[in-house]
Amino acid sequence: MIKNSLLLLLMFIISLAVAGDLKAPFSFSSASILPKGVRNFNYKGVFISGTDKFDDGGTIVPLGSAFSKNITYQTLIDSKKLASDKAAIEQTMDDLLANEQTVLAQTLGEVNVVATAYVPVLAWGLSSKFTLALAVPIVETDFSVSTGSITNDDYYAFKAAIHRKGALKSESDLQDKIERSPIESKMVDYGYKSLAAEHETSLGDFKLIGKYLAKKTKKSALLLRPEITLPTGKVKDPDKLIDVSSGDGQLDLGLGLAYELQIGSYFFITSSLGYTAQLPDNVSMRIPEVADSSLSPDKDTRTYRNLGDMYMAELSAKMVRAGITLQAGYALQYKEHDHFDGEKFAAYRYNWAEQNTRQNMQTAQFSVGYDTIALFKSKKFIAPLAASLNHTIVVDGKNVTKDPLTSFDLSLFF
Repeated sequence: MIKNSLLLLLMFIISLAVAGDLKAPFSFSSASILPKGVRNFNYKGVFISGTDKFDDGGTIVPLGSAFSKNITYQTLIDSKKLASDKAAIEQTMDDLLANEQTVLAQTLGEVNVVATAYVPVLAWGLSSKFTLALAVPIVETDFSVSTGSITNDDYYAFKAAIHRKGALKSESDLQDKIERSPIESKMVDYGYKSLAAEHETSLGDFKLIGKYLAKKTKKSALLLRPEITLPTGKVKDPDKLIDVSSGDGQLDLGLGLAYELQIGSYFFITSSLGYTAQLPDNVSMRIPEVADSSLSPDKDTRTYRNLGDMYMAELSAKMVRAGITLQAGYALQYKEHDHFDGEKFAAYRYNWAEQNTRQNMQTAQFSVGYDTIALFKSKKFIAPLAASLNHTIVVDGKNVTKDPLTSFDLSLFF
């Protein structure tokens, strides 16, 4: 029989609700519940600093890599509204023996994100087989972003030729769009809010978690874990090119299964599976005007959105002795691609928004903890407390953040 069900309750899977994406886990699954009438207040702190990610091909790239775009003659021609300006650029291009794909400059960007989540969790053993818990994340984020560009000899040859001819209506506009801040210049044209460093604290998506002990023997336990994620967090602002949201704005329904086996007096092996259905909704979002960029002047306030469902499998091993817990595990996660649709723009433009939304993630977790439960039972300590420190490494993935995650956990039983 699994002896220390109070301590094992700490291993809820509680994920931060940030934009419906895969997130590195910061606790382990378990097959334990609280005894009837016992309550537990648990406080989790989660820290992550984001600088890198895995792209769609599984390559590690900076978070700001999406800002790296080539500015070609074709880019410049497309940016002009007046036919005379378009013709002037095309004529100069021909004079310089260049073509539409000749690169004039490259845009650059750097993004840094630091996120801290504080997650109070209240759990209650409602019966000998069922425990109910409510998690209320509070998410604090800091992010900074900087953009710029690198020009080349082809650009300066083009600029000199245009200046000699006096062909463009505004050469200063050309400098803004290529030399100074091409990304921010385009953002102004499209009605976005200015890029700026931000510090923000907001509620995340509340999570209601059930744990039902389906079967229990002396050395093993099988548990079902239904959960509901409520859309209480701050959603992404479509007028911000970069926005760190604390919620995704839609309802999630999840179901998990955990099996735990005790080996000897101190060792436990736990395997778990999980599925989360992200229910469809309607949101306000920018609809891409080209295939390779999310930057767009066009907004659909009633876009149909169906975020991809998520799957999880985890295997962990644990040793519990004299109040000390050591645990390590490996988890696999997969998320299907998102689907968008609407009536305001052409269907293929909504399809462009679905690119690079399929995700997978492999993580390794390590945890060390200590509890006073045995001391409390023997009346050698004033309260049944538990604390743990967890570290998660993202080993591999696709379209997910690369950076490691660290969390701490404090718990009181009453």
